[in-house]
Amino acid sequence: MPNDGATKAAGTPVKAIELKGVSKRFGSDVWAMRDVSFTAGQGEFVSLLGPSGCGKTTTLRTIAGFEMPTQGEIRLGDVEVANLPPWKRDIGVVFQTYALFPFLTTAENVAFGLKMRRRPRQEIAERVKGALSIVGLTGLEDRYPRQMSGGQRQRVALARALVIQPRLLLLDEPLSNLDAKLRDEMRLELKRIQRESGITTVFVTHDQEEAFSLSDRVIVMNGGSIRQMGTPQEIWRSPNSRFVADFIGVENLLSGTAEAKQGQTVVRLESGHMLTPATPGPRTGPVTVAIRAGDIRFSADDAPESVAGEIVDADYRGDMFVYRVATAVASQPLVVQAPSHEKLSGRVSLVMPPEKMVVLDDL
Repeated sequence: MPNDGATKAAGTPVKAIELKGVSKRFGSDVWAMRDVSFTAGQGEFVSLLGPSGCGKTTTLRTIAGFEMPTQGEIRLGDVEVANLPPWKRDIGVVFQTYALFPFLTTAENVAFGLKMRRRPRQEIAERVKGALSIVGLTGLEDRYPRQMSGGQRQRVALARALVIQPRLLLLDEPLSNLDAKLRDEMRLELKRIQRESGITTVFVTHDQEEAFSLSDRVIVMNGGSIRQMGTPQEIWRSPNSRFVADFIGVENLLSGTAEAKQGQTVVRLESGHMLTPATPGPRTGPVTVAIRAGDIRFSADDAPESVAGEIVDADYRGDMFVYRVATAVASQPLVVQAPSHEKLSGRVSLVMPPEKMVVLDDL
């Protein structure tokens, strides 16, 4: 069912999480988080995306209460929780390793949190049944973790987190231990489960494909700080720095210096080649020109603004070839995509449309 922000998870109103200026220091000088601020709205799926060591897992652990912030505020709904222990935060967590009890059955694993909360036996049975139905494990109540596949164990961990009816669900790279096919299947299931349950969710991942396919908003982190926030479409189309563009997979990043000429930005690349991207307003100083492999075209030799090159490698991808083309424009070959109906080789000409170039801060 569609998530309109007013959905309730098992009868409990979903509330948002807000971080204001949260920092975490280990020891005297190691800052794992610096001034992290964001809000996840009701029923929203927000991903923290970044490389290893960027601060995303520390952010999640701080929200969960496994780490105490050095400074800043964390509010769950209208309640300040930064100084509360984990068991008082009303948060469900799914770990990368799932952390299931091997000596408990599926039903017993899912019921564990309710038993710790001393809920009535009948209530536990009903809520466990409902949680297993949501994750598609009805009929597997008596199986032990060793008798289940990786995807099934992940569903058990999700059911255990959902059954306590948390205000917030935290997911710490739960797909990373699955093989590629199962990871794709579980990504779809995870999206369905989150939409149907309506629980505000914060998801940690280093995989941009996961983040973009699952999320309402993506928060890109590096060095303990937020580098960019936006919808998947906003970040994909308009990365705000060389780091973000590189991390989300923009194939061609060309360093140069921007100069303002007649109200336009002209970029002199390190090779000496001049580009005139269709960017708003004049800019000056060190920049990066980003252009995706699918936005560069092969053309006839006499096409205006064409660049001569030579194909040095061709990678067949089924519906396309991905070429590496040596040019005088850059020290590294440009990456270019083209349909696979005809394989190209030898000398070619390329066109880089100005409207497809993005000028980025060289950071």
